[in-house]
Amino acid sequence: MTQKEAPEAILQEEDDPTAELIYLDPKTDPATITDWELDFCSRPILDARGKKLWVLVVCDKTLSLQYTKYFPNNVINSITLKDYIVVVSDELGVPLPKNIRFFR
Repeated sequence: MTQKEAPEAILQEEDDPTAELIYLDPKTDPATITDWELDFCSRPILDARGKKLWVLVVCDKTLSLQYTKYFPNNVINSITLKDYIVVVSDELGVPLPKNIRFFR
């Protein structure tokens, strides 16, 4: 990729509506992130089957923790949600939340 192509490639990545995000602010002590905010909802984005995708959004009030993951509609249930709360904790190295605030 040439330098001229680089900004266009970055722009295309930013325009991807299903781009997933895994972020933990390096200046924040992971042990202090014990209250999470969470949303798990359908989006007006279709998968290859023509079905709506669902998105899990997890953050904390300071946005030091940010996580998004997209799911096909045929795996949406409380077990998937519970499992991915553990995945977020494991992937980012933060403790399981003491409190979860659901928004929307």
